[in-house]
Amino acid sequence: MAGITIGVITSDNGIIKNTNNAKEQTEIANEKEIIDEATVQAMSNNKYGNIEKDELQEQLDKIAGNGKTEADDVGEEFEVAFVESERYYTVDKNGTITGPQKIVIDKSPGDITKDENGEELDGNTKETAYEIWCIEDLVEYSKIMNSSSAGTLGNKYIKLCKTLNFKSKFSYVDYETTNYDEFLGGDGTTKLMEQLSENGNGFYPINGGPSKNAGIAKEFDGQGFKIENIYINQEGFAGFIGQASNICVKNLTITGTIISKNASAGGICGQPSSLR
Repeated sequence: MAGITIGVITSDNGIIKNTNNAKEQTEIANEKEIIDEATVQAMSNNKYGNIEKDELQEQLDKIAGNGKTEADDVGEEFEVAFVESERYYTVDKNGTITGPQKIVIDKSPGDITKDENGEELDGNTKETAYEIWCIEDLVEYSKIMNSSSAGTLGNKYIKLCKTLNFKSKFSYVDYETTNYDEFLGGDGTTKLMEQLSENGNGFYPINGGPSKNAGIAKEFDGQGFKIENIYINQEGFAGFIGQASNICVKNLTITGTIISKNASAGGICGQPSSLR
């Protein structure tokens, strides 16, 4: 009887888990209500009915308390993070709220062969696919695919594990790192987020080099997530993938600006010879 009682309390469908789920849903509803009230007030205070970052933050501070939230402008949208719950939401220019997303800190940024907790992956199956959790992972992936080591990933499964926004600091582990500046065409001193913006050289396409024509992976699964506000400005083939001979990309949405000065350009791939 004792064993049955403990099971009822602690099982996946037990009382404790259900109580925790209910508490979390209540917290999320409260956070959305705070954002909604702050957004409405910020828009009403603006003579054009727009949302401004500083005004949104001021209203959030009034409602939630100073230091409880952090608002940031990420292009066409705003992000509002709650410090204690480590959740953040997206608010568009019309005040529509989406989310939440959990603030995930990848323990191995730039190493897609490890999950967000630093555990090893082999990439040989969909279940053990290499994982992309942050912008640093994407940039390192591009760096490998534009090197002599590109073939090491051609037969691997790779998956995107969260929506990544190039203008959001929550999509980076360290958006101020200069580790990738030289690879991206800088002199080694430009911060990563700045280099990946319209003021920098932008993201260097996977398989973007002039002699590249290989598969990028056995399968790249976006898992329904997005890559947002990507900026690419290249002389040659331009896209998330520059060129590839045989690629399988699925469940992925890409938004942003992609420019090729002298060749073709595309969202997923600048020049695919075979795309599935």
